[in-house]
Amino acid sequence: MVLIAVTGEASTSLAAERATAHLRVEATGADRADVVARAAHRHAELLDQARTHVASGAATGWEAQDVTTGTVHEWVEGDGDRHRQRLFRATANVRVHVVDVAVLGSWLLEVGAQEDVAVDHVSWDLTEVTRTAAVENLRVRAVRDAVARAATYAGALGLTTPRLTAVYEDGLRPGGPGGGPVPMMAMRAVAHDGGGGLELQPQDVELTVTVSADLEA
Repeated sequence: MVLIAVTGEASTSLAAERATAHLRVEATGADRADVVARAAHRHAELLDQARTHVASGAATGWEAQDVTTGTVHEWVEGDGDRHRQRLFRATANVRVHVVDVAVLGSWLLEVGAQEDVAVDHVSWDLTEVTRTAAVENLRVRAVRDAVARAATYAGALGLTTPRLTAVYEDGLRPGGPGGGPVPMMAMRAVAHDGGGGLELQPQDVELTVTVSADLEA
C-alpha cells in the first residue's frame, strides 16, 4: 500500500454585489475646541447621510467610531525661524455598506470635496447567500482536484485507483505549517477621478479554496 499526499485547489471570480465605503473625519488646528467642533460636525453630517442612504435602500447599514482627540507636532516656518508647533487633531472613522454603486459614486464625490473628510478606500464583497453557495461549490471542486491528482500519480506508478483516507482544510493538516482560513478572498477595487466625476470600477471578488488530502493505492 502506498500513501499519496496531495493538495487540491479551486478558484472562481464573481462580480461584486455590494461595497463598503471607508471614510475618515480628521480635523487639525491650534484651537482644541474648534478642532473638536469641526470634527463632530462632519461626523454628524456623515451619519445623517448614511441613515438617509439606508432609509432609501441604497445602503444596508453603517458603523462609526466616536470622535477621538490627540496632539501632534509639526515643524513650521515663521519670521526666519523654524520651530515645532503643537496642534490638536480629532479623528473618527465611518463605514457605510452600499448596494447602489451609482449612488455611491455621486455621494463619494460630494464627500471627498468636503473639508476635514477623506475617502480612505472602497472595498467590495458578495452577499452572504452568494458567498455561501460559491464556497460550497469550491470545496467540492477542490476535493475532486485532489483526488484527480492522486489518481494521476497512482497511474504513473502502475497502482490501483487510490482510496481517499483524509481531507484537511488549508493549515489544518497535523504537523503542517499554519495557513490562512478557507476560503481565502482577494477583494480589489479601483476608485479614481475620471475627469467628469468619481468613477468606481468594482473588480470581481476572487474566492479560492485549498485542501490537502491523503489517499492510499
